[in-house]
This record gives sequence, C-alpha cells and structure tokens, in this order.
Amino acid sequence: MKQEVTLIQIMVVISVLAVVAILAIPNVLDAKQSANETTAITTLKYVAQAQESFREEVEMNEDQDDSGEYGTFAQLSGVEKTSRGHVANPPYLDERFRQADPEAAIEIKGYRFRLFLPDRARRLGSQEFSVTDEREAFWCAYAWPVQPGKTGRRVFFIHQYGLVYARDAAQAPGPPVVESAYRGDPFVTDLKLPDWMVVQ
Repeated sequence: MKQEVTLIQIMVVISVLAVVAILAIPNVLDAKQSANETTAITTLKYVAQAQESFREEVEMNEDQDDSGEYGTFAQLSGVEKTSRGHVANPPYLDERFRQADPEAAIEIKGYRFRLFLPDRARRLGSQEFSVTDEREAFWCAYAWPVQPGKTGRRVFFIHQYGLVYARDAAQAPGPPVVESAYRGDPFVTDLKLPDWMVVQ
C-alpha cells in the first residue's frame, strides 16, 4: 500500500534541516575567518621577504651610500620608479599590491594591508639620522580585518625582523595612520609588543 507524505512529516524534515544549518553556519564562518587569517600571516611574511630582497639589491639608494632602503608597496610591485630611475623588473611583489586605495592600503582575502616607512629624521645623542638613514633600517606593516569579527578575529603586524605579531581585533585600537606608525627615541614603532603575541 502506497504511503503518502503528510504535512507533519514535511515540517519535521524542514525543522531538522534548519537545526543542522544553525549548527553548521558558525563552523563555516569560523573556517572562513581562519583561512583569511592564515592568508594574512602568509602575505605579511611574503612582504618581509620582498623587502629584504629589495633592500639587498639596493633598488632605493637616495643618499648614494652602499646601503639600500626599504620600499613602498608601489615600488616593490613595480608601479613606482625606484631611485635607479626605472620600475623594479621583475617586481618583488605580485600584481595584488598594485591596486592600492587612496590610503595606500591593499585589500586581500578580507584583510587590509598597510606598509609604513619612517617619515622623519631622528637624533640619537649627538648623531643625526636622516629619513633616508631610517628607511635603511626600519619598516612595518599591519593587516587589519575589513570587518572585525566577520572577515577575521585578529590584527597582525610585522616589521624589519620578520616576526609576525597578533592580537584580538576587538581589543586593538583603530587601524594605524602614517603619523603614528613610528614614534619614540630610539626610532621604533609605537606598538606595545607585550600586548601582542608572536605568531609561529
């Protein structure tokens, strides 16, 4: 005898599917955020490798000494000319870094990346260090989730030593601006590293 599907049975099936969906969606979102964070860490390490190669090849040498300077996203990706008078070819960073917004930030997989170079001279004792001197020694970059809590849970930071640091985006101050990327004497970032954890 052929059995008919009742309205109650259909409603039971729909209810079960709804419960499964409710349980599964957070896991999908967590997996997406984790994947975005992994990409952010990998990207910052990629930038660090590019910076070291760029500096070692002396692509930028504004003061004409034997030491190269670190570069911007535009210089590293072959958009902007270096002090050699031409763009880096081949570029040190891929085409993703050629699409900067007005704040010189790059968006990749739910994160915004900004790179900072020293923007002022520094005096240490009786010695004066020019902006160019400082750019031979320092740089830093941040990766900030486009939507904290949705595209990523953590903020990431890297500097010239190549270490990636992280902290909870909910506890971090707003995205950095050029004026606050470097402060202090000796010339260091204003990042309070005890508040951050090194990412392996």
